[in-house]
Amino acid sequence: MPFRHRSQGAKVKDDPSLLKKSIKRQEQRKKGSKKKWEEREEAVGKRKEAAQAKRKDNIKARKDQVKKGKMKKAAKKGRAVPGFK
Repeated sequence: MPFRHRSQGAKVKDDPSLLKKSIKRQEQRKKGSKKKWEEREEAVGKRKEAAQAKRKDNIKARKDQVKKGKMKKAAKKGRAVPGFK
């Protein structure tokens, strides 16, 4: 009962306009945090894809390097390697 609380000196929060303002503020905060979270998820996804692409390129470069080294070695030993001099 609000009148008892008031008589005891406690604040009673029953002003409809203030309650509406506070609810609106909470909803705005929720909306803002949701937007930030979505942006973060998107950024993390992009970063993941970029790292994966970089890894793929590095693996390919290493594979090519090893292959080239093996071909060089084979040519040095006197084996005929087509397309490599």
